[in-house]
Amino acid sequence: MQWWRYSGAFLICTAVFHLLFGTFVGIPALRGIVSEGIYNTIGTDLERNAVVWFLVSGVLLLLLGQFARYYTRQHDRPVPRFVGWYLLVTSIAGIVLIPLSGFWLLFPQGLLILLAPGPEPQA
Repeated sequence: MQWWRYSGAFLICTAVFHLLFGTFVGIPALRGIVSEGIYNTIGTDLERNAVVWFLVSGVLLLLLGQFARYYTRQHDRPVPRFVGWYLLVTSIAGIVLIPLSGFWLLFPQGLLILLAPGPEPQA
């Protein structure tokens, strides 16, 4: 089975989980942001900052997943290996800094891309 074909779908699933979890856990912070009128309501509040960046990273992960899915379908080959390296290095850094986190989910996805057979796709 060619698992690399599902690298985009796996990233999309991770992103959706990330966004749902961030929204659920961040409900109090998000309520505060909305109740204060949204504009310039983050300031130095660490909880609000964390929730916003958690959701932003989820959106970026969704973008990456959709791009990977598009790329693999359009070109019928794995996404370039540098994407796997970025995911792998990011996951390792995140695991070292925050062992009890979702960074563990990116590790196998980076490996999936790196271990895909075939030549390196041309840029």
